[in-house]
Amino acid sequence: WSRGEPARATQAVLVPVVDLTGVPESRALTLDSEALLVRSGPVLHAIAEATGTEDLDVVSDRLAIGAEPNTRVLTISYTDRDADAAAAAVEAATSTFLAERAALSDAARESVTTRLVARQESLNTTYRTVEGVASALGAGPSRTARGTMEWLRLQMNRAFAGAQAAETGDIGFPI
Repeated sequence: WSRGEPARATQAVLVPVVDLTGVPESRALTLDSEALLVRSGPVLHAIAEATGTEDLDVVSDRLAIGAEPNTRVLTISYTDRDADAAAAAVEAATSTFLAERAALSDAARESVTTRLVARQESLNTTYRTVEGVASALGAGPSRTARGTMEWLRLQMNRAFAGAQAAETGDIGFPI
């Protein structure tokens, strides 16, 4: 920075909530975890390419991420000697961050869909087995078998509704 003042470009990014509550073993994404994604390899590489900087440590040092208090707004800033390079870096960081975030959300949605469809198939198989055993007994299913069949029917409906919601994207992934 020996000549002149460095230029700093900043972009505010509204980061909608990604609700993964329907995904087993997951936690909601916080702004801290979103900020880590801004510092991820793909984002740093995109900045390096946009600025022509080969050293990722330099890119990382020049990148700053903040958050507006009590909001879902991240601020992404980049400092460079060249104002155009700083602006290009912020643009690359923002667009790559949003693309990576969308890819993670899509992968989570696909994972939910796959698991729900497998669960539905498993429940269908179990239901047919219980129904077959009840039919083989002749006089109709016992009270316990009827209760099991009703529980299985409820589980099948829940799995089907979950699979449909995941396929349509209506599973709490507002992007």
